[in-house]
Amino acid sequence: MKFPKKNIISILLLSLSLLFIFILQTIPTNQIWKAYGVLYVEKSVSENEVLDLLADENCDDVISLSNQYLPFVSNVISYIPEDNSSYLERKKMYFTDRDSKYNLFYFPSEKEKAVYRIVSKLGSEKKVSCGVNSRIRFPLLCFFVSLIVYIIFTVFCDKKFFFLVSQLPVVLLSFSQPFYIVSCSSILFMTSYFLAMKIYNRKKNWNIIKKNPLILVFLFLSLLASLLISFKVFLLSVLSFGSAVSFLFTYDWFESVFTHSNFTYVKIIPASRINLLSRKNIKNVYVQTAATFVLLVLFLITQKINSSKNEKLKLPMPSLQAVSSENKLPDIDDFYEWVWNITMYPYMNLNSNNNKYEIYYPRYKMNENNTIETYYDRYVYDSSFKNEVDKKLDLVDNTSLEYFLKKQGNNITVSYTDSIKSPFTTRQYIVSLILILLSVFIPVVFILCYKVIGKFRK
Repeated sequence: MKFPKKNIISILLLSLSLLFIFILQTIPTNQIWKAYGVLYVEKSVSENEVLDLLADENCDDVISLSNQYLPFVSNVISYIPEDNSSYLERKKMYFTDRDSKYNLFYFPSEKEKAVYRIVSKLGSEKKVSCGVNSRIRFPLLCFFVSLIVYIIFTVFCDKKFFFLVSQLPVVLLSFSQPFYIVSCSSILFMTSYFLAMKIYNRKKNWNIIKKNPLILVFLFLSLLASLLISFKVFLLSVLSFGSAVSFLFTYDWFESVFTHSNFTYVKIIPASRINLLSRKNIKNVYVQTAATFVLLVLFLITQKINSSKNEKLKLPMPSLQAVSSENKLPDIDDFYEWVWNITMYPYMNLNSNNNKYEIYYPRYKMNENNTIETYYDRYVYDSSFKNEVDKKLDLVDNTSLEYFLKKQGNNITVSYTDSIKSPFTTRQYIVSLILILLSVFIPVVFILCYKVIGKFRK
């Protein structure tokens, strides 16, 4: 059997869409800071006022600039050498954004709900720009809603395996990009595709598909929804939807392969005579309406509004990329080194260029005639020294930045990074809500219209 050239394009598009869906996947959940979230409030509100609001919500152990102190001092001298004071200045960067417009407060993760109440209060009552930057949350539950619709449509589709294969990139798109809007977009497209297959391979099928208002509205909303998320999601949607549409052109070949028939069947009833909203077909539209209604309920329950007006806000966050030394914020290793320099400064030979991370301090004793050198105390900057510092850190107040840095571990690099655009800004929330509402109620309107004008028939 010859393999038509158009099938190569369809299979290539399917393969590319699957490839890019997994390459460009968005991680469903990712905690930014271990055990902590970040509240940012514009500096028009004083730090003490924010701390009072946090105290009213029983948010204890908040790390802020005003409650910082020196957790370590030398037992010999109180003087801090000038070249060792840079850490104390640079640690202040943790308490402001890059443009110094916001104060930052680090709160324990279990207090997140209380902090959101403060954000809501500041944003609605005082019109203050503020927000929470704690974790990236992308609800995987919305993917399972898409998956259920995919399974239902596959079961009720006349060409089950064809639908199963052609819609695979579409349903996986809502797994790769787990946003409510993307899931809604996938469900709308699967519904329009399912309806199109009801009249496909019939006479004048494309003319009916191109003019059917329900299919066109579903396609428009599905593309619009993906475009409003991001350009990346839009491109993935176009690629996934395009691969599914291209599969329609392989319908005849696909049918001949899997039916193993020597005959080509021609359907007598033209596409214009098929009512896509007949009693038999309307049940499938109910599936779409029910699924998008579930997404609407989940969206209203789980999504929060971020009242920050600054979309280019850059906050201290762990970086996955290489960071230059001038853009790097101090981490726990910088603190270890600072403690070493402070505690060992009295014993360092300032006239020597020897290794400052290994110090020998001579001990003496008196004999009968003079003083003699007996042995050396050896101090080394190594893991044992760091462990001793960690033990002391466990005893300090947990509102110190160093306590917070120790919680994060040794292998992180911190720099100013774009803040997470989740939860939604007010505008994003409203646009998303409107699109989901349209996806729920447009099919209902179409069904009611068909009933009213008497075209609801078997």
